[in-house]
This record gives sequence, structure tokens and C-alpha cells, in this order.
Amino acid sequence: MMKAVTGWLIVVLTSVLTGVCAQHVPIGTWRVHVSYHNLVDVLSTPANVFAAAPNGVMIVDKADKSVRFYDKGNGLSNSGISRIAYDATTDQLLVAYGNGTFDAVRSNRVRLHDPARNTVLTGPKAINDIYLHGSLAYLATDYGVLIFDLARSEIKETWRDLGENGTTLRILATAVSGDSVFLATESGVIAGNLNENLLDFSKWERFVGSDVSQMTTSIAAVGDVVFTSVPDEGMYAYQGGLWEKVDALPSESFANLTAAQGKLIFTNKVDAWVFDPANGSSARYNSIDAPFTKAIVDDANALWIATDGAGLATNTTGSFSSILPNGPAFNETMALYHNAGNLYVVGGGFTPSYQPSSKAGVVSFFQNGAWSSERYDVADLTSIAINDAGRKFFGSFGFGVIDSDGNGNRIWDETNSSLINAAPPQRNVAVTSVAATRDGLWVANYGVTPALHFLTYETDQWLAFSFPYGNARYPVKVHADFRDNVWVVLNPDNGGGLISFDKSKNEHISYSVQAGQGALPSNRVYEVTSDRDGNVWVGTDAGVAYFFDKNNDAVKPIFENRFLLRDDVVRAIAVDGGNRKWMGTDRGVWLFNSTGEEAIANFTEENSPLPSNRILDIEIDPATGEVFFATDRGMASFRSNATTGDRSFQTVKIFPNPVTNMFNGEVGISGLATDAVVKITDVSGRLIRETRANGGSASWDVRDARGRRVDTGIYLVMAVAFDGTESIVGKIAVVN
Repeated sequence: MMKAVTGWLIVVLTSVLTGVCAQHVPIGTWRVHVSYHNLVDVLSTPANVFAAAPNGVMIVDKADKSVRFYDKGNGLSNSGISRIAYDATTDQLLVAYGNGTFDAVRSNRVRLHDPARNTVLTGPKAINDIYLHGSLAYLATDYGVLIFDLARSEIKETWRDLGENGTTLRILATAVSGDSVFLATESGVIAGNLNENLLDFSKWERFVGSDVSQMTTSIAAVGDVVFTSVPDEGMYAYQGGLWEKVDALPSESFANLTAAQGKLIFTNKVDAWVFDPANGSSARYNSIDAPFTKAIVDDANALWIATDGAGLATNTTGSFSSILPNGPAFNETMALYHNAGNLYVVGGGFTPSYQPSSKAGVVSFFQNGAWSSERYDVADLTSIAINDAGRKFFGSFGFGVIDSDGNGNRIWDETNSSLINAAPPQRNVAVTSVAATRDGLWVANYGVTPALHFLTYETDQWLAFSFPYGNARYPVKVHADFRDNVWVVLNPDNGGGLISFDKSKNEHISYSVQAGQGALPSNRVYEVTSDRDGNVWVGTDAGVAYFFDKNNDAVKPIFENRFLLRDDVVRAIAVDGGNRKWMGTDRGVWLFNSTGEEAIANFTEENSPLPSNRILDIEIDPATGEVFFATDRGMASFRSNATTGDRSFQTVKIFPNPVTNMFNGEVGISGLATDAVVKITDVSGRLIRETRANGGSASWDVRDARGRRVDTGIYLVMAVAFDGTESIVGKIAVVN
């Protein structure tokens, strides 16, 4: 029997499910921006369906289709989810990670288990599968099988080094049938009697010479029959001591075998299959929207499918629809860009070796707490720039520049601009970066000469500029400063360094580590940006420096008696409304004061919801102070206490107000004049606290100068602008 999926209804769950709106996010609050487009696992219980993305788990209520979530922002310990499992007896959800740890979620409490904490394990530790049987969970890992006691919530034992000669053997899946346990491994299927000492590798049966003696990635048991898939050969069944090919199924490679409701459910890249061993019948479901990763049948015989691109699909209503919670379209993010209250995100267009990554041309947008996405015909988008008129430009690593003015899209490439095709006859107009100025757009054209190009908005005229250096062929980022200079970062793997260029004078300067030639911390430059004072900050693989004048050597700030972050790779720098510096490294995020000499905060994946310590880009919403971090494993954001200010007071907002005894964070005060002095007093005029705004915002922790929480009452907020004008801004009610 064949059932073809010919149409999909996409049900998008909006920000009502994902959290409060952006303007109501309290200061000091994190948000994790999880993409549920690409799922890695799915399971069903009588009441709920659980579906896992790499950075979160969504729980769908079968009755009303409402959705709730687990992620690092509300309890999970890690990102990089590999598998999930649910035990009804203990009401316990297991969430496994690629780093070898796993969470046990029980009664809304999360307990992290790290099997390697007290052992010496070298090599990969990923958990590849979880199989529940009785009171035990069998976790297949890269080094063996963990047996987890669900009732006691503890690891009972570990079967390690199960290779033929006691060597490490990668276990990919587990199944139990009768008194035997079967393992799908990188060397084929092996089996052991649960009544034997399975810590001893010699107690395991190996099916040498059989069809299942090659690598198998998944295994499942339906009744007393065990099934496994052999790559490119099809499904095999073990019964009565023999492995035999299932002739009722085609000779294909199947993955993620699951047993449910007396049936075998499995997938390949384009199909989900439901096979009934009792009568040999099968149903095949074809996807036309996205590949399948795993499928499950629930107790009502409805199919739930985890897809790679379309979220969670189900046929509970008869036809297929897709449940897709609000979020970005992808986890892999290369570049962020903020403009007019909208955050733009692209997934990246090239690999670390600067080859096209073949990613679809999707741009995600975040505005007012909700995500949306647009797809362009051009692939491998690398960067974004928007000019003062709202004209949007997207760089593509292979297809030039998309020019979107609201009346349609235009592609600039080698046929209609000065941009150069690096690899004719193939199409490869590789653009790594774009930067908008008042009168034109700077474009970095990778791997060619000339490599720097400029588009004039008014006339659509293109200009090209070259420099007399071999490494100048490989620009990876362009940045336009406040003085109409463009700064060009050159590929660190092709000599690196930095160039500044003044178009009006046709003059350039090349910078290196040499004194008198820039005195950079390192030639391996990754980032360049400008601060509120016009200083140009540079991030390298040996720390940070800044130029107050392009004609002088860089200044290296001193922090803790050494050059700032000299042992870190600094890939991203962003400047907030208080002129403070947010710096993204391979070891997390740092926040420094305006000079880089005082550390204010340090966030890592260990002490925050950051999905990863490797920060690729940082962008700030100047109006709200929310700081967005792109990592190699997804996005998170943090509401800081700094916004862009003005010379005068704007519409002042205080949030939350009133402050109840349930609130332990910081009250945000926005709309202030830039760097205003802020005083908190009681109604009698007694000074309670004094602070200074970071740009246009200040915060108050509801405590007095001695650190004690203030009493119930009304408190006045008074501010003094830079010119001495005093203004009573507003009132804060505190109710303890």
C-alpha cells in the first residue's frame, strides 16, 4: 500500500508560544532563539508528542496542539541534542547531547548526568541513541553502552570496549528482545545474553560473515523479531537464530528504526515507512517539502515525522500538516545585521576553507518578538547591508549581490557590474561582505583582482579598486567608519592583515604586526568595527586593539596587567549605547567598558544559555539594548542595560512598574539623554541610589546604596542631562 503526501499545511506557532514581546524583556534576561525547522528525534506518549531540535525540545499536547518548550533558557543543561526518550512509569524525559552528557527531566526538575566526570575517556563521547526497556535505559555511545536506572536516576553500569579484541567499539543503537540485547555498531550487529556478564567483550556474539556484519546504524525489536538495516541492501530480520532479508521491503538504506503499536517505523531521506511484520504489509509516505529524519506511530495510529526543514509533520487530521514553532529558519548563523528594529540573520555562504556551502538563500528576520523568513533565488548568502533609504543588499558567495529596493530584486554580478567571476566558466562571483555608507555600497569580491568594489546609489555606477599586495585578493570583511574610510579584513589563511582606504583621496594604508605599520596584535584579523568616539576596534587571534587615528599604530588596551584578550581569538566586536565593547571569542563573550580596561561581564555556555562558546557575530538592538549572539550551534540574546541615547530626554519608559516581591532583577529606565546622571529618591527627596545611564538607558536593582532591598513605597526617578538640565522622569512603585 502506497500513500503519497501531495500537499502540506504549515502551522506556524508565533511568539505567543515563545515568550513575551521584545520591549517587555526585563534587563538581565536571556532568550534562546531555537530553530525547530530541523529536527533530530521524535517520540509519542498517550498525551504528548516530544520532538527534539539540536537546541531544544518541543512538547505538543495531542488534545489541543498547544506547545511548550525545554531549552537552555528554561532548564536544559546543554545544546547539541542528539536523542530523547520518555519513560511513563517515572514521568521522566531523557535528553542526550553530542558531548556525551544527558539530562533527566523529572517533575520540571533537570538533573545533568556526565558519565565521563569520574572516568578517563579519550575520543568521541556522543550519545547516539536511547532505548528504554523495563526500568532501564540503554544509551548507545561512541565508546559503549550506558545502563541508566530510571527509578534511581543513576548510571547502573557501562559496557565499554566491546570490540572483538576488547577495543573501543562505537555503538549506534540498542534493542532488547527476550533475554538478549542487540547492538547496532560500526562493525555490524552484536548480541549478548542479559544473564551473562556483558562487561566482558568475549560474551558477545558476533555475526561474522553474515550480511549484518558491516556497519549498521539502527536496530529495533517488534515482539520476538529484531530488525536492522544494512546500507544499500535493505531490511534484515533476526528470528529463530538466523538473519534473513525482508523481501517485502526494497533494497535501500533505512535509518532510525522504531517499534511502536506492533509495527516497525523507519525512514530514508525522502520517505517514512510503516511495516507490519504480522502480515507483511507496508505503507510508504513521501515528503515533497523536506527530508525525513525520524518517524513514529502513536496509539491512535497517527504518524508523526521529524523533518529536516519543515518541523514536525503529522497526519492526525487525515492530511499532513506541519507544526513549526516560531523561530529562525536555521541554527547555523554566519552574519547578523540590525536595522530599524529588525534583526536580519543569514546562515552563511562559505566553508572554513572558503568554498561555497550550498545553503539555500534564506534570510530570517526578528522583530517585536516574532521570527519570519524569506527565501531568495540566490544561494549562499554571506552578509547584509541596508542604506538610509531602506535599500537592502545581500552578498552571495558565488552569485554576486542581491539589490532589493522594495520594487523587486536585482542581481549584480560579472555581467552588469565591476564584480569579477573568480572561476569561469562556472558561476563564482564570490562576495564575502557588504557595507553601506551614505552614498554607496562597499563590496568585498573574494579571490580576484581588483577585490574591492563600490556601487553608487544615485547612478548605479560601479567602481573597482585594487592594492599592490597578494593577500589583498582575499577580503573577508569590509567596514565603513565615520570618516568615510573603508577597512578591509584579509583572509588570515592567505597572509591576513588589514587595509584602510580613503576613496576621496585614493589613498590606502596596509597594517601588520610591525611597529610603525599598525602594530596589530596579530596579522590574523577577524573583526573590525567603530565605536561612538570614532575609534576603530580590531579583533585578532591574539586579542584586541584600536585605532584612534588610521595614520598611527594601534593601541592595545591593558586588562589584568596584560594586553586585552591576548590569549583569545576575537571574532566579533559590537559597541552598545554606552560605548561599551561586547567581544565574542572562542571561549565565550566578554563585556568591557569603553576603553577595554575594565571587565563588566563574561558569559560562557557553562554560566549562561549560550549554545556554544564559539561566538561568530554580535549585533545589538540600539533601542532595547538586547544583544544577539550568533554561535556555531545557534543563537541567544541578552537584554543589557544600555541603549542608544539622544542629546535630550525622549519618551521615558520604566519597566517593570510596579515592582512586586516576585521580581528580583533590575528595573529598566529608557529614553534618557545620553549618559545622563540618574538619581533614585523617596517621596521626601532622600537619595536612595545614584547611577549613570549607559547611552540612553539606566537600571536599578531595587536596592539602596548599602545593598538592601528598599521598602514598599513610591520612588522618584530624577535625571540630569549632560548640559545640567534636571528632569523628574517618573515614579516607581515598589510592593514587597
